[in-house]
Amino acid sequence: MKEEFFLIDPGGEKVGPVDIVTLTSWARDGKILPDNTISDLEGNICKARDIITFVKVTPKVKNENKNIKPFIISAIIMGIICAVCVVGYMGIRINYDNLKKDNENLNHKYKAALVTVEELEKENLDLKKNNADFIQKMIKDYNLVESERNELKDRLNSLQEESKALKELKEALNITEVDNKKEEPKEEKDVFKGVPLPEDL
Repeated sequence: MKEEFFLIDPGGEKVGPVDIVTLTSWARDGKILPDNTISDLEGNICKARDIITFVKVTPKVKNENKNIKPFIISAIIMGIICAVCVVGYMGIRINYDNLKKDNENLNHKYKAALVTVEELEKENLDLKKNNADFIQKMIKDYNLVESERNELKDRLNSLQEESKALKELKEALNITEVDNKKEEPKEEKDVFKGVPLPEDL
């Protein structure tokens, strides 16, 4: 079984696996340099010069361009990825700052609401106390008015009784006066007063 290897480019990507013959062919074509990293299937890493015999040849320009092109593409991709990561981080940071600011505003509003609730509770307790005092005062005033009303009612009843007694007394006095008038003798009128009697004739 042929031993196979991976070629690890500067970007960390593995190419292969290929056998030693292919690696040697790539080295002759200038696709592999002595300092390039090689890995076997078990993950052991070494330099290309440790397993390949390099022959000094003048690499073709065309091959150089082919070797450089993948690295340029990789660099562009990495740059795009980095730019996307930076933009994403900035967006996340802005969202985080906005959320933090909103959270602070909510905390301020929550604290203000707590203060308002405490003030309302205090006012409610004051109102309850004032209402209790007012109710006690109203009850006291009602009892006082009720007591005065009862006194006035008693006085009215007393006055009515006195008035009734006076009326009865007046009626009794009127009856007595009428009886006295009946008992007085009436004066008889002399119908012949001033008329000459026969004797005088």
